[in-house]
Amino acid sequence: MSNPLPTTAGNESPLPTADDLAIMLGLREGPSPFVTRAWAHEGERNDDLAIFVGRFSKQPILKNAIFAEFGAKYLPETVNRFVEAKFELPPPPSPPLAVFKIYNSYFEAMFGVLRLHFSYFAKYLRSKRSIALQGKILARVFAERLAEMAPLLYKGTIIDPNHEESLGCVLGVLMLMLDVFADDQEPIPADVNITLLVFLQACKKSQDENVRANGETLSSLLTVGHPNFSSERINFIRMTRGRNKCGLPGCEMTTNLRTCAGCKTICYCSPEHQRTHWSSKTSPPHKTYCYPTMY
Repeated sequence: MSNPLPTTAGNESPLPTADDLAIMLGLREGPSPFVTRAWAHEGERNDDLAIFVGRFSKQPILKNAIFAEFGAKYLPETVNRFVEAKFELPPPPSPPLAVFKIYNSYFEAMFGVLRLHFSYFAKYLRSKRSIALQGKILARVFAERLAEMAPLLYKGTIIDPNHEESLGCVLGVLMLMLDVFADDQEPIPADVNITLLVFLQACKKSQDENVRANGETLSSLLTVGHPNFSSERINFIRMTRGRNKCGLPGCEMTTNLRTCAGCKTICYCSPEHQRTHWSSKTSPPHKTYCYPTMY
């Protein structure tokens, strides 16, 4: 299944697809008009990935469709590549290995799925199938690599400003792993936990709002575990499963919901609402991000 979006004609530039993104990440073979060189190291791939994403940054429907299809088809292998972290590094004075191991092109792709199609990411992490096994160790991998990065990112109580933006994203993902998806994650080793708590004290003093806020929440999670199950938090967890209410924007029905048979990431209260959302003119139509998964 491919993106149900308009295609270009004649000599117009081709529209990017999820398969182009997969080729860029080395997840599949094949030519792509958006891959025009062989990368000498991971830094060059990161640069080209930023250019690729920038091509459709002002086209939200296209961007949503690309990351939906990518999440459905390639999320498991992307996580595998992130966990393995085997790639060529840029020459000095580039960021050291510890930084690239946690903030690289595979993380960027995972983060894109998480940010734009949380339900696909949630479906993968909650899956019991063998294809999703690496997802069960994501929290531990993030924590171990953050602990490894800690000495490189701060001196005393000062976070290196060159890494604050990426650090805020990484802390946010780890926070979700330890909160919403804690039941699906392996525990973090005690020595790593101790190192992170020291590091997070510095994060809480950062000038970056995301680093500061995520550092505060992570400190609480690593110290006392889950926060209280407030009604807001319970509703958020239900949302990650696509089962908190009807998927048609504007409908607040929360009962008699049935899961979409295509993607299994969203529910509807009636066939009529599902059909309406499929070709919606007032919001991103479901047909642009409905893809079957293997997990």
